Amino acid sequence: MKVNVLVKWSCMVILIVCSFNSYGQSNRPIDGYNELPWGTSVSRFLQLYPGTPGWQQPDNIGFQNFHQANPGGGIKSRDFRFFQDKLYHVIVDYGDIGFQTVNAIIDTLVSRYGNIHSQWVDGSFRNILIRYNANLDIYIRVFRNNLIDMQYINRPLERQYIDARNRVEMEKIEL
Repeated sequence: MKVNVLVKWSCMVILIVCSFNSYGQSNRPIDGYNELPWGTSVSRFLQLYPGTPGWQQPDNIGFQNFHQANPGGGIKSRDFRFFQDKLYHVIVDYGDIGFQTVNAIIDTLVSRYGNIHSQWVDGSFRNILIRYNANLDIYIRVFRNNLIDMQYINRPLERQYIDARNRVEMEKIEL
Protein backbone atom coordinates (compact mmCIF):
# COMPACT_ATOMS: atom_id res chain seq x y z
CA MET A 1 0.00 0.00 0.00
CA LYS A 2 2.81 2.45 0.86
CA VAL A 3 4.41 1.78 -2.53
CA ASN A 4 1.16 2.73 -4.32
CA VAL A 5 0.96 6.00 -2.39
CA LEU A 6 4.62 6.77 -3.15
CA VAL A 7 4.09 6.04 -6.86
CA LYS A 8 0.96 8.23 -6.87
CA TRP A 9 2.75 11.21 -5.33
CA SER A 10 5.84 10.74 -7.49
CA CYS A 11 3.62 10.88 -10.57
CA MET A 12 2.01 14.04 -9.19
CA VAL A 13 5.40 15.76 -8.83
CA ILE A 14 6.30 14.81 -12.40
CA LEU A 15 2.98 16.16 -13.73
CA ILE A 16 3.35 19.43 -11.86
CA VAL A 17 6.92 20.04 -13.00
CA CYS A 18 6.03 19.11 -16.59
CA SER A 19 3.23 21.70 -16.60
CA PHE A 20 5.96 24.26 -17.17
CA ASN A 21 6.48 24.95 -20.85
CA SER A 22 10.11 23.86 -20.47
CA TYR A 23 9.14 20.17 -20.28
CA GLY A 24 12.15 19.32 -18.17
CA GLN A 25 14.74 21.24 -20.18
CA SER A 26 16.30 23.66 -17.73
CA ASN A 27 18.24 25.49 -20.44
CA ARG A 28 15.05 26.36 -22.31
CA PRO A 29 13.25 29.45 -21.00
CA ILE A 30 9.74 29.28 -19.59
CA ASP A 31 7.97 31.23 -22.29
CA GLY A 32 4.39 30.47 -21.34
CA TYR A 33 2.21 27.76 -19.84
CA ASN A 34 1.94 24.45 -21.69
CA GLU A 35 1.19 25.24 -25.34
CA LEU A 36 0.26 28.86 -24.59
CA PRO A 37 3.11 31.36 -25.01
CA TRP A 38 2.89 34.61 -23.06
CA GLY A 39 0.85 37.09 -25.09
CA THR A 40 -1.44 34.41 -26.59
CA SER A 41 -4.75 35.93 -27.72
CA VAL A 42 -8.10 34.99 -26.19
CA SER A 43 -9.29 33.60 -29.52
CA ARG A 44 -6.26 31.27 -29.74
CA PHE A 45 -6.78 30.24 -26.11
CA LEU A 46 -10.43 29.37 -26.83
CA GLN A 47 -9.36 27.29 -29.84
CA LEU A 48 -7.15 25.20 -27.54
CA TYR A 49 -9.55 25.22 -24.55
CA PRO A 50 -13.03 25.50 -26.13
CA GLY A 51 -15.97 26.16 -23.85
CA THR A 52 -13.87 27.48 -20.96
CA PRO A 53 -16.09 29.91 -19.03
CA GLY A 54 -14.77 33.42 -18.68
CA TRP A 55 -15.61 36.86 -17.41
CA GLN A 56 -14.44 40.41 -17.98
CA GLN A 57 -13.68 43.06 -15.42
CA PRO A 58 -16.48 45.66 -15.48
CA ASP A 59 -14.18 48.71 -15.70
CA ASN A 60 -13.41 48.04 -19.39
CA ILE A 61 -9.61 48.07 -19.12
CA GLY A 62 -9.29 44.83 -21.05
CA PHE A 63 -8.97 42.24 -18.26
CA GLN A 64 -10.42 38.78 -18.85
CA ASN A 65 -10.27 35.64 -16.71
CA PHE A 66 -11.08 32.09 -17.84
CA HIS A 67 -11.60 29.36 -15.25
CA GLN A 68 -11.35 25.59 -15.69
CA ALA A 69 -12.63 23.35 -12.90
CA ASN A 70 -11.07 19.89 -12.58
CA PRO A 71 -9.18 19.81 -15.91
CA GLY A 72 -7.43 16.55 -14.91
CA GLY A 73 -3.84 15.53 -14.31
CA GLY A 74 -4.16 16.13 -10.58
CA ILE A 75 -5.14 19.76 -11.16
CA LYS A 76 -8.12 21.04 -9.18
CA SER A 77 -8.57 24.23 -11.23
CA ARG A 78 -6.78 26.65 -13.55
CA ASP A 79 -7.30 30.33 -14.21
CA PHE A 80 -5.95 32.02 -17.34
CA ARG A 81 -5.74 35.80 -17.13
CA PHE A 82 -5.54 38.11 -20.12
CA PHE A 83 -4.95 41.82 -20.40
CA GLN A 84 -5.74 43.56 -23.68
CA ASP A 85 -6.07 40.17 -25.38
CA LYS A 86 -2.67 38.89 -24.14
CA LEU A 87 -2.13 35.97 -21.76
CA TYR A 88 -0.06 37.20 -18.82
CA HIS A 89 -0.94 35.12 -15.74
CA VAL A 90 -1.84 31.48 -15.08
CA ILE A 91 -2.92 30.11 -11.70
CA VAL A 92 -2.89 26.35 -11.17
CA ASP A 93 -4.52 24.90 -8.04
CA TYR A 94 -3.40 21.36 -7.25
CA GLY A 95 -5.52 20.79 -4.17
CA ASP A 96 -4.32 18.65 -1.26
CA ILE A 97 -1.15 16.90 -2.41
CA GLY A 98 0.64 16.25 0.88
CA PHE A 99 3.49 17.92 2.71
CA GLN A 100 6.30 15.82 1.20
CA THR A 101 5.02 16.41 -2.32
CA VAL A 102 4.82 20.16 -1.71
CA ASN A 103 8.43 20.22 -0.54
CA ALA A 104 9.56 18.06 -3.47
CA ILE A 105 7.88 20.47 -5.92
CA ILE A 106 9.52 23.50 -4.30
CA ASP A 107 12.94 21.80 -4.27
CA THR A 108 12.57 20.84 -7.94
CA LEU A 109 11.54 24.35 -8.97
CA VAL A 110 14.37 25.97 -7.03
CA SER A 111 16.98 23.59 -8.44
CA ARG A 112 15.69 24.05 -11.97
CA TYR A 113 14.68 27.71 -12.11
CA GLY A 114 16.63 29.60 -9.48
CA ASN A 115 16.74 30.48 -5.83
CA ILE A 116 13.82 31.59 -3.76
CA HIS A 117 13.64 35.37 -4.14
CA SER A 118 11.47 35.86 -1.06
CA GLN A 119 9.38 33.82 1.33
CA TRP A 120 6.81 34.94 3.89
CA VAL A 121 3.86 33.66 5.91
CA ASP A 122 0.54 35.43 5.47
CA GLY A 123 -2.36 34.16 7.56
CA SER A 124 -2.97 30.52 6.77
CA PHE A 125 -0.47 30.08 3.96
CA ARG A 126 3.22 30.26 3.15
CA ASN A 127 4.25 32.30 0.11
CA ILE A 128 7.30 31.50 -1.98
CA LEU A 129 8.46 33.68 -4.84
CA ILE A 130 10.99 32.41 -7.36
CA ARG A 131 12.10 35.21 -9.65
CA TYR A 132 12.90 33.16 -12.74
CA ASN A 133 14.14 36.17 -14.69
CA ALA A 134 13.24 39.82 -15.25
CA ASN A 135 10.12 38.77 -17.12
CA LEU A 136 8.71 35.86 -15.13
CA ASP A 137 7.81 35.18 -11.53
CA ILE A 138 6.82 31.77 -10.23
CA TYR A 139 4.68 32.36 -7.16
CA ILE A 140 3.71 29.43 -4.94
CA ARG A 141 1.18 29.53 -2.11
CA VAL A 142 1.23 26.57 0.26
CA PHE A 143 -1.75 26.47 2.58
CA ARG A 144 -1.58 24.87 6.03
CA ASN A 145 -3.59 21.86 4.85
CA ASN A 146 -1.08 21.22 2.02
CA LEU A 147 -3.23 22.75 -0.66
CA ILE A 148 -0.96 24.41 -3.17
CA ASP A 149 -1.50 26.86 -5.95
CA MET A 150 1.18 28.02 -8.33
CA GLN A 151 1.11 31.18 -10.36
CA TYR A 152 3.16 31.92 -13.45
CA ILE A 153 3.22 35.67 -13.99
CA ASN A 154 4.64 37.51 -16.99
CA ARG A 155 5.88 40.64 -15.21
CA PRO A 156 5.91 43.16 -18.11
CA LEU A 157 2.31 42.30 -19.11
CA GLU A 158 1.22 42.28 -15.47
CA ARG A 159 2.78 45.74 -15.01
CA GLN A 160 0.72 47.03 -17.96
CA TYR A 161 -2.44 45.63 -16.36
CA ILE A 162 -1.64 47.14 -12.95
CA ASP A 163 -0.88 50.54 -14.51
CA ALA A 164 -4.19 50.51 -16.40
CA ARG A 165 -6.12 49.43 -13.30
CA ASN A 166 -4.46 52.19 -11.25
CA ARG A 167 -5.40 54.80 -13.89
CA VAL A 168 -9.04 53.71 -13.67
CA GLU A 169 -8.97 53.87 -9.86
CA MET A 170 -7.42 57.37 -9.95
CA GLU A 171 -10.14 58.54 -12.35
CA LYS A 172 -12.78 57.25 -9.93
CA ILE A 173 -11.15 59.17 -7.06
CA GLU A 174 -10.98 62.38 -9.11
CA LEU A 175 -14.71 62.22 -9.92
